[in-house]
Amino acid sequence: MAANPTMIQAMMRDHDDHVRKVLVEIDNLAKKLNVKHTLEKLHGIPGESIVKAADDQGCHLIVCGSRGQGVIRRTIMGSISDYVIHHSHVPVMVCKHEDEQHKLKH
Repeated sequence: MAANPTMIQAMMRDHDDHVRKVLVEIDNLAKKLNVKHTLEKLHGIPGESIVKAADDQGCHLIVCGSRGQGVIRRTIMGSISDYVIHHSHVPVMVCKHEDEQHKLKH
């Protein structure tokens, strides 16, 4: 089955719109809480791009999320947060997804 280029472009536009909305929400919250921050949509290999952007901007802290992959899946596929933790020259804070926190309590 061949992919429909028009449908793929529409999906990419929808994804970009969603990313813009999320970034606006994060930006507004950080401003409200007086947090000095930089939001940037990066391209390339995620872990490498994050570490390079932090170095280029002279960041003092990287905050990233965790999707909560299992140990086996993370070992085979790798983890962006693991890469950032091991390659960054500044502290890294990994925030677990709310659902993952809930699982830990039970």
